[in-house]
Amino acid sequence: ADEAVALLEASARAQTFNIALQRWLALRLEALGAANFGIGGDRTQHIAWRLANGLLDAHPPAVVVLMAGTNNLDSDDAAEVVRGVATILRLIAERWPAPATRVLLCSLFPRGVAADNVLRARTAAVNDGLRGLADDPAAFVTFFDAAALMPLSDDGSLDPAYTFDYVHLTPRQYGLYADALLPAVREQIS
Repeated sequence: ADEAVALLEASARAQTFNIALQRWLALRLEALGAANFGIGGDRTQHIAWRLANGLLDAHPPAVVVLMAGTNNLDSDDAAEVVRGVATILRLIAERWPAPATRVLLCSLFPRGVAADNVLRARTAAVNDGLRGLADDPAAFVTFFDAAALMPLSDDGSLDPAYTFDYVHLTPRQYGLYADALLPAVREQIS
């Protein structure tokens, strides 16, 4: 494959952090042949449309890192978000069957400052559904719990040291996520 690793991630990599993403790719995944195909603001249907219309057709990846659905949370319920991600996984499997291409399915980061924020509960429900999409050990999908990397205060609120707007990561948290993700990507490649 020309791109050993294809990143399909949306809001967590918003415009603010495009420079950070490029630095992360260069420092940590460049040797693995990583390429970023995510677009800030992507919704699940946008990623599905691009896959259905040729995204990556010329560059079948060994691993797809998929984090999708956070931009759907404001308008869709958890079940709709999970169905959207399932559609993306189906499109990937149709184009690049396992074991040639594997998917590292990342959970969504917590949203909203307080533990009782409606988006926090919706995100947790989505993450439970995403975990279920990777339940079959023979499947090509491995679940990566990115949400577990987000430190919470004692009252469950998000710490602004890790997310400046309670949606997007700070450079500090971005680095922690990258450092945790790299071994998981390498494991999928081997």
